[in-house]
Amino acid sequence: MSFRFIVVLISFFAAACAFGANVAPDGFPTGQDTPEGVAADLARVFITHDYALFEKICVPLYGSQDLRDSYGMYCAAVKKSLEDEAKRPSPSSDAPKTIGKVYAARRLTADGPVSYGHTVLGFEDVQFVDVGVYLVSGDGSLNRTLVVKINGKWFVHPEPSISPLLCKGLNEEDDSVTDWTEKGKADQPAKTTPPASAQPNLPH
Repeated sequence: MSFRFIVVLISFFAAACAFGANVAPDGFPTGQDTPEGVAADLARVFITHDYALFEKICVPLYGSQDLRDSYGMYCAAVKKSLEDEAKRPSPSSDAPKTIGKVYAARRLTADGPVSYGHTVLGFEDVQFVDVGVYLVSGDGSLNRTLVVKINGKWFVHPEPSISPLLCKGLNEEDDSVTDWTEKGKADQPAKTTPPASAQPNLPH
């Protein structure tokens, strides 16, 4: 192991620890202590077909009964999709294989989602994280994950479209450019489309 590699490795973990991130064996954040960690864990759900992890990191049922019913049906569809994929003799070509990139979490430009999440739903914070995966086919896919903070823990919202007020403007935000290890630096809009090294096409 070269001296340069050791220095880079130490710097990497120092940056991760600087904002309290746990690092998984794949070198990317994990856990509900940070928005980046829980967003990366959502990618791992679809890589490993781990529905138990999906249940753990997803925002609990909330809101009106209609909203709860819609969210419950979505989660049931995810469970079936994960079970079906796990039973395949070989993985689907568009299935996620490995995480390729995790960007620093960002707040939505619009004030509405944070205000709605806080005053109506009791969420402590609302942000989003861009995560990329390499697919089985070798292509890349980028996924934008909405994350919310509840009682000091971060959760993913896997299907924010069922709650339009919570995700207003989510897909209109500029591409992320700041890596999760550089969290805290100003995140400027991307001037060009970043290389596809990205996350799963989650079921809808």
